[in-house]
Amino acid sequence: MNERVRQVTFTISKLKRKQHRLSTNLSSLLPDEIWDRVKLFTEAGQLSQHRITKQRQFDKFAWLSSTDQQQNGIAGPSLVPEAPKWVKNLSNLPLSHSEKSLLAKGINFAVVPDKIPSVEFITATEEAIAKAKLGETEAELVRNKICSSLCKIKLPPSNLNIDKRKALSVLTKDDTIAIVPADKGKCVGIWDKENYNNKCTDLLKDRNTYKPVGYNLTYGFKEKVSKFTAKLFLDCIINVDEKRKLDPPSKPTYHSCILRSTQNPQTRAHPCKTNYE
Repeated sequence: MNERVRQVTFTISKLKRKQHRLSTNLSSLLPDEIWDRVKLFTEAGQLSQHRITKQRQFDKFAWLSSTDQQQNGIAGPSLVPEAPKWVKNLSNLPLSHSEKSLLAKGINFAVVPDKIPSVEFITATEEAIAKAKLGETEAELVRNKICSSLCKIKLPPSNLNIDKRKALSVLTKDDTIAIVPADKGKCVGIWDKENYNNKCTDLLKDRNTYKPVGYNLTYGFKEKVSKFTAKLFLDCIINVDEKRKLDPPSKPTYHSCILRSTQNPQTRAHPCKTNYE
């Protein structure tokens, strides 16, 4: 902090010397009347910019204070956008204030996990090693570095209070709703899952636009994932419980998932969910 204050003081002194030098040069070159007008105009612009910057800092401080009060469960004025503007509940499920506040943060809001996701780090490391085609020595060196980093890493403080964490748990376990982002903007929509699936199915039944393909690529992906997790298990990188969590379900989730556009046959086929089992 002291170093920061010293640097700012030095910068201000430097700018003042530069301003004095420029003022002296202009006053000697311009007539007195024009110089007075230039001086008044410059001072007015300086004061205006000072007020704008000062108000911005006040608003930032008020927002930080409001956010800190909300995380600690203290009521206070909030400058965060209201939840009804960013959350559209189209389902029959009534949402609590904590759930609306949580959803207003957006779909891409990253929640601090309860524990270090070691399995994800290890899986990503093995995938990177396989893609880079590293030798055994280099691969083992990378694994050791990742393991040492995982042992030293510490979780940051939670970015959700207790009420929002409970709301997150409730929304995650509720299978009757579908939480989807809007096509444009940051709005979040909540639908009844049955109505949402019915609307999706109605759109996919349009044979003027889509044509169903008689094969399912999910079986190929399932086989690749199963082989990869089996290799991790044989190398003692993951245990039985972690392998069970990573393995895809034995029963397929979809009957068919690939639809090809009939309007432009040259376009690549895209995977789509058609109907659930």
